[in-house]
Amino acid sequence: MKIFSLLLTTLFIHFAYSQSPGDTIVVQSFDYTMTTGANGGLARAMMVPFPDNPGISYSKVLMLYNMRCRNGAVNTTGGNYVACGEWDYSCNSYIHDSTRVDSIPSTTASHKITGYNGTSYNYSTTPIYNYYLHIQQAVILNNIVSENQAIIGTGTQNMNEALPTASRNAKSVFLFTQSELSNAGLTAGNIDALLLNVLNAGGDANYFRVRLKETSDLTVDLTNLNLNGFSEVFYANTNFTNGQNRIQFYTPFTWNGTDNLLVEFSFTNPNTNTTIEIEGSNILNMGAFSSNDSYTHFNGSNYIEADTYKGISGNTNRTIEAWIKADAGSNSGEICSWGTDVSGEKWVTRINGDGTLRAEINGGFKYGTTLINDGQWHHIAIVLNGNNVTDCSFYVDGQLESTGGSQSLSVNTDTNDGIKMRISRGVNNRYFDGIIDELRLWGTNLSATEISNWSKQKLNPTHPNYADLETYLPLNEGQGTTINDLSTHSRNGEIINGEIWEMPNGLALFKDFQALTARPNLTFAQGTYNLTISNDSIVDSIQQVSNLVNEYQINSNAGTILNDEIATASSNYYWEASYSYFFDENGVKTDSTIVTPNGTINISDLDYFQRMPMRFEIISFVTPYGVNLNLGATGKTWQVDLTDYMPVLKGDKLMTIERGGQWNEDLDIKFLFIVGTPPRDIVDVQQIWRNDYKSYTSIMDNSSFEPRDVLMNPAASAYKLKSVITGHGQEGEFIPRDHFYNIDGGANEFQWTVWTACAENPIYPQGGTWIYDRAGWCPGKPSDLEEYDLTPFVTPGQTHTIDYGIITATGTSNYIVNNQLVSYGAPNFSLDAALVDILDPSSYVEYERFNSICANPTVVIQNTGSTALTSLTIEYWINSSSTLETFTWTGNLAFLEKAEVDLPSPGSLWQSANPTNNKFNVTIKNPNGGTDEFIHNNTYQSEFNLVDILPEAFYLNFKTNNAPHESKIELFDDAGNVIFTRTGMSSNTTYKDTFELYAGCYTLLISDSDGDGINFWANSDGSGSAFIKEVGGFTLKSFNGDFGGSIIYNFSVDSPLSYDQLYNNSQVELFPNPAQAFFTLSADNIDPSQISIHNGLGQNFQLPIEKSNNQLHINTQDLAPGLYIVNIKYEGETITKRLIIQ
Repeated sequence: MKIFSLLLTTLFIHFAYSQSPGDTIVVQSFDYTMTTGANGGLARAMMVPFPDNPGISYSKVLMLYNMRCRNGAVNTTGGNYVACGEWDYSCNSYIHDSTRVDSIPSTTASHKITGYNGTSYNYSTTPIYNYYLHIQQAVILNNIVSENQAIIGTGTQNMNEALPTASRNAKSVFLFTQSELSNAGLTAGNIDALLLNVLNAGGDANYFRVRLKETSDLTVDLTNLNLNGFSEVFYANTNFTNGQNRIQFYTPFTWNGTDNLLVEFSFTNPNTNTTIEIEGSNILNMGAFSSNDSYTHFNGSNYIEADTYKGISGNTNRTIEAWIKADAGSNSGEICSWGTDVSGEKWVTRINGDGTLRAEINGGFKYGTTLINDGQWHHIAIVLNGNNVTDCSFYVDGQLESTGGSQSLSVNTDTNDGIKMRISRGVNNRYFDGIIDELRLWGTNLSATEISNWSKQKLNPTHPNYADLETYLPLNEGQGTTINDLSTHSRNGEIINGEIWEMPNGLALFKDFQALTARPNLTFAQGTYNLTISNDSIVDSIQQVSNLVNEYQINSNAGTILNDEIATASSNYYWEASYSYFFDENGVKTDSTIVTPNGTINISDLDYFQRMPMRFEIISFVTPYGVNLNLGATGKTWQVDLTDYMPVLKGDKLMTIERGGQWNEDLDIKFLFIVGTPPRDIVDVQQIWRNDYKSYTSIMDNSSFEPRDVLMNPAASAYKLKSVITGHGQEGEFIPRDHFYNIDGGANEFQWTVWTACAENPIYPQGGTWIYDRAGWCPGKPSDLEEYDLTPFVTPGQTHTIDYGIITATGTSNYIVNNQLVSYGAPNFSLDAALVDILDPSSYVEYERFNSICANPTVVIQNTGSTALTSLTIEYWINSSSTLETFTWTGNLAFLEKAEVDLPSPGSLWQSANPTNNKFNVTIKNPNGGTDEFIHNNTYQSEFNLVDILPEAFYLNFKTNNAPHESKIELFDDAGNVIFTRTGMSSNTTYKDTFELYAGCYTLLISDSDGDGINFWANSDGSGSAFIKEVGGFTLKSFNGDFGGSIIYNFSVDSPLSYDQLYNNSQVELFPNPAQAFFTLSADNIDPSQISIHNGLGQNFQLPIEKSNNQLHINTQDLAPGLYIVNIKYEGETITKRLIIQ
């Protein structure tokens, strides 16, 4: 059965402002219905309307922190978004007060230089160049010995696309069929020259190349354009003039006479010229060209952001495609992104950590298998056809990718609150290194054929899905920061943090081709020639990429809630003054020269403060391991004393729950403001430092939680330090460390070890490693709070230096640190005592490990007056008993000291007890024999159920595991005497110990010295078991072997009801009793129609009954907890049994 549970009963009065001491104002914050964002990473947040009436004071403020698994369900499948989440997460609650300021000392670099990661930057104010050697072939035609010319094309069309020399680069290809060549008189063998007719004045085509290749293609097909396999026959800077122009090859091309022929022209003009118009003939599908291509280089700090466009929303099908050339070895760079960084609500196309293509949506992802970070050009496309990220198809260079890994999650891209669409950088500030070009975003799922056919074509309205084109950024501007969208939407963008444009040479063009409707009239020449051929060395200077240098200064905003301003002091483009390099014709570096700098920029740190509304941590909690964990339909409730925060809990305040676990479970949080006078006024409370997650290195070097000068509130007379610290990371979580407070230098005034034993966690068993001790926390409970009286070390109205730190740590040791200072007034009462808790009997979650209802009750008293408390009368009773038990406590408690008091437990105390729903009442009075000055803290009530009642004779069946030396069994009577002990057991052995006990209360303690129970999944101890059985009867109690440190099982024998009274042994057996979801009646030929069930008010209940052989299984899920009467008509008599439903 469940161990007793305490439910603090407080008067819930729902009105604005109570006027009577002892009344309670209840403020509801989060409740079970607030599940929005349950798959998200954002904080739970809401405005909480705390009471704000200066005429009312409160003796105490309590928070009832209730947690249940989502919808009261049980997680049987794993995962974090069903029932209770599988994993443990920090789940810290905060109150934000905008009238107070948290400040965080921070640093920023004095300069930010794009593409530079060092600390000392030598710069040049004038451009620096690299030099590339090009060896061209100068051909001089001395004379023609003999020649045969084959003329193809008789049209008079003016063509300006064959050699569009107004462009800075271009490539064109033209196909001539074998029949055309043969019919014109061309024969198999060497082709030595081409002639073409220029119709205008002509112009220059620098770095002009002619290449030829044989092909079986009948047309120039842009969907399958193959630019490989050409042979170069001409390479020289060329001036074309009006009329016939001869291109004499430096090496002949040998034609086989049977294949078709492709002719390719390319050039690169450092400066634009007039376009050369060539005479041609109209003909379809026999030519194509690409010109004026350029692309944007991303250096790890610059990016493009759309002016207004926020991307495709929801789960709309989509296609993202682009050409990329990532720097070799770069990873994680984002290609195109938008949305918000919330689970399922962002859309990121990026390079995965292993260099493959990846789509991610925060919490869900999919990635491929082909490396795309190898320094080569790749066409990439991601197609979403469905509503889950796993529905994405990946294409690299036109080929469908296999899946390298994935995590399922529904797509719900947020374009309302999200960032505007970005290229590079993205949602998570992961910048791209390399080149991105030809980015196209479609609001539909393109087919593999459509992607492949158009990957090298310049996009135009003939595309079958052109109407679905969301944005089209060719990135061919070549200069400036404006990026033009060539879709019908004109969703332009801008380059931020410096534009870096690169222009490829004409030979390198391989995409953005457009079909031509004409072809140049060419004359193919074959013959014998007297030629002079020589190398012509051309050195081309290419300007190195410049760096955008931003210099910053700090403008203070002290005295406000605003961050200090990081202002740009200057912004310039410089060049890193290192080397100019020389490259040969193959691109191999051959030499370098040192560049003399104009100056040096030494990058330093600028100190500034970040400011924000003060964030008060009111509870640090870590969620439980949730697999198979059942917290019940109403969850578990922790009571937290928030009286210290009364100066903050006024008026409308923002409350957030953060740090990862805020959506793992359902939460219901109430605040109870108890009207009255506190033992002493809370003058103020403040965060000494903003609570934060920091590494041990930043704590030890004082870059986090640095020593602070703190003014002691002059209106206060006492001060307290409150600290909650939780360790994380492999070493930080599982190694105890000493932390400290130091006041004004010298030896540390306070030092403590942050370490928590978890094997006695009341929330058990959990699905993971819940038993492992941890630094300041256990899964499924509030984190440890340390409190220290600062009063002896400080003076009101004086400033003192407070330092927090850690003595030493290593490895991955990170800490969530919360340190607060509370300032108090003088005591408000001279003679006052308070009853602050009932430990036993109690269903309060923290006490669920021990449930001693039939032993002595235990209460906690406190002296809340300035006079030492030396005596106190305590009255206590169960339910509405008219007989009060009385106990006189004596001792000596100073102001605010507490004491646990064990109360006698005579038989008369239990005479009015019920099987369930009992109330234990306590009142204190007559402190020191005098009059209590504040009576509204003198009463307390808890709810509890009876412990199990066992027969006089029963036995314990205990099977050891592989570590029997860890196990110990003890049985205690109600006076605490040990009446049975078993140790020294053997491995994997069953022990059966029979007990015959007198009426009374007993405690069975099964302990494990290693704190891992007898059946824990994460060790090698094997599996044991323990259960109690009636001698010659049924199992009365089974224990879960995953119990951590101990099982504390309190039970009674024939008290307060006899076993036979409760269970009415007969030939009809009823079990289990107490029951929860069902109970069973067992007898030969038992008839379900002869069963009736009613409660103490005589109400009858019709319950589902399932018969199996000679047993009736009766579903009791719809019954409220309590005592019920089961009548069974059997073999001519009526048998009555009492049944307890828990």
